[in-house]
Amino acid sequence: MRILIADDHIAVRSTISRVLKEEVDELAVVEATNLGELFATSFHQQPQLVLLDWELSGLPSAVMMSLPSDDPKRRRSEQRRNVVILGLHKLTSRPSVIVLSSHPEARQAALVGGADAFILKGGPPQELFKTLRAVLSGKKTKLA
Repeated sequence: MRILIADDHIAVRSTISRVLKEEVDELAVVEATNLGELFATSFHQQPQLVLLDWELSGLPSAVMMSLPSDDPKRRRSEQRRNVVILGLHKLTSRPSVIVLSSHPEARQAALVGGADAFILKGGPPQELFKTLRAVLSGKKTKLA
């Protein structure tokens, strides 16, 4: 299985990579540190799973989420993120996309925007494993 971890923090990428390699057999992990690398790497590597940092460098600022939900700037920001998720889903490999964020308020926007699941950074490892197992088993439901 090929998994792409897209996060601009090396500590997050390396921790997730280490944990995944301990849990998943026959795993190839590739990484991206910004939006440009995300698309280049995903196109060339065709991952089956993408772990996408909701605050990835190149995506709209997380500050936009603090704006009221009907604010046009916030809506444009969410639409841009949705386009990224949609683009990933359209890859030949049709990867599942799990959004990672340290902002719990991002959960609804990520799931509405097409993410297959959402994981709160800093949450218990059991949440990560439970979500990964569900997604890896082929359950494409919107996991909260």
